[in-house]
Amino acid sequence: AYAIILVAILIVASVIGWFVARLVHIVMLGWVDRLIGFILGAAIGSMLCAAVLAIVSKYLSVMGGVISQSVMAKLLMEQFPLLLALLPEEFDFIADFFSP
Repeated sequence: AYAIILVAILIVASVIGWFVARLVHIVMLGWVDRLIGFILGAAIGSMLCAAVLAIVSKYLSVMGGVISQSVMAKLLMEQFPLLLALLPEEFDFIADFFSP
């Protein structure tokens, strides 16, 4: 039953996505679609990089010097607490894991 519901939701989402894509094409807002896609992709990518960087810096102390010298790593690590703050209360154990 769960598989049928999942497939039905995927089909409905696909059809809705197709209609929205056609509408964006007709109204000539393709550049807006690409711009929003770029912004969301960059945000998700930076969050993923920050999470991986936090895990690497916690377990691989050898990399600590390299990470502390990296401008991009400093920027991402400064934003990592913001990412942890977005998690619901059920995931407090993750914030506890990364606290010093």
